[in-house]
Amino acid sequence: MIANPRLPVPTRPSKAYFYELFHRDMEQFAGAEVGADIAAATCKNLPCFRTKKYIAVDIDQQRLRQGIEKYRGRDDLPEAVPICADIREVDRHLAPRSVDVVVSTHTLHHLPASDRLPAVRLLTTLVRPGGSLILQMCETTDLTVRDVAAILEPEFSDLRIRRYRNAVSRAYESLIAGKDGQVTYRDDSASVRRWKSAASRGLRLLERCRLLGWTGDHAYIRADRRR
Repeated sequence: MIANPRLPVPTRPSKAYFYELFHRDMEQFAGAEVGADIAAATCKNLPCFRTKKYIAVDIDQQRLRQGIEKYRGRDDLPEAVPICADIREVDRHLAPRSVDVVVSTHTLHHLPASDRLPAVRLLTTLVRPGGSLILQMCETTDLTVRDVAAILEPEFSDLRIRRYRNAVSRAYESLIAGKDGQVTYRDDSASVRRWKSAASRGLRLLERCRLLGWTGDHAYIRADRRR
């Protein structure tokens, strides 16, 4: 894993760029009442939340418990409330228009194809007027950025989409990832650590510049000011 001191969570190189965007955006919700992390798994996103309450929703109760326990006792984090539920039935547990910022990351493309866009519509209903929705998605034939934008544009006043991941990031991962697919500085020499750090910064720069027009098959979507 890459331990970037600017990020609140360690992460794979393929997710470092996403977490930079996500961490920066979540700072803007400091002091808001309720944030919901849908399909939260082990609550990896929790350190990024600055809302007073963090609602973690996941279908796997054991992973939820692991995540809540991991961060128990952290005074700098919001109150954590676990809810064991399927993303497709989250409206049975959260009232419509009740959440300041709804987040779902690295999840939608894992749903059955017929459930992906309905899940986006359902998450939209949870956002309170004036609130925000943040999605991370991997584009597939059944889940395109255009389709998601068509759902969100009528519901929100502001919509920002940033595509990322491309051939450069995949080459970078394959070059520096270990046998287990992770990246670590722990056993590296000082020169190797410096090289990995420089390569990580270079990757993020190339993605920000959208090198050679590559758009990438992942998208970071932020919809603000729910109507």
